Amino acid sequence: MRENNHTVFSAHAQPSDIGGHSVMGGSLTSGYIQRDDSVMPRQGTHGPWQVTNSYYRDRTRLLKDDIADGILTFE
Repeated sequence: MRENNHTVFSAHAQPSDIGGHSVMGGSLTSGYIQRDDSVMPRQGTHGPWQVTNSYYRDRTRLLKDDIADGILTFE
């Protein structure tokens, strides 16, 4: 961001970018998580917008993949 003189970024997902699983409901089975799963934020359908619960996959993706994926806008 600094290299391009950007100071703000925002995520603007299209309905087709929003997956059916919440950020926690797909992997956690606790009763209180399952009961309130409908009000939790949803995961994306691809890329860095999915929770993988894998440090190594997330690290590789965040360090090597292009950040300009059409969802983030920069100002």
